[in-house]
Amino acid sequence: MNRVHCLVFLLIVLNSLQAQETAFSLPLDLEEGEELIQLQADILSYAALTVINRNDPDNKQYFVRFENGKTGPWLEVKYLQAALDSSGFLYTAKNEQGWFAVEGDKKYGPYFEVPKLRSGKSAFCCLYLAKENENSNQLLYNRDKVIGGAAGI
Repeated sequence: MNRVHCLVFLLIVLNSLQAQETAFSLPLDLEEGEELIQLQADILSYAALTVINRNDPDNKQYFVRFENGKTGPWLEVKYLQAALDSSGFLYTAKNEQGWFAVEGDKKYGPYFEVPKLRSGKSAFCCLYLAKENENSNQLLYNRDKVIGGAAGI
């Protein structure tokens, strides 16, 4: 190989080594008996949906884990997703009080049910359908504000 080829080869090797050094990993730190169900990631972080006692309906517990902590235990969790505006993660979760739409560290609810949840951009970051009780109509919410649907029974 001539000197130019050797120099190019060395630059490629150095670049690949440098790229390997800048890669990082994020620990999940699962507890004994905790299983990973779903993993979502954005450019900076991750959210992991986990369950303990998966096959025991009376003692099943769901958690949403993040790099710096977790939420739960929940009776059920659905629709875990990264926010489109890179502001964190969204999901719906149920506890003894009812269903909640969760956006980062904010909870909206409780509701009788939250059958849909979507992330949007700018002014519509956390869109979801929810029913306040068994007999109410579904309303469309943006965070805690009703933006559509028919109120009442």
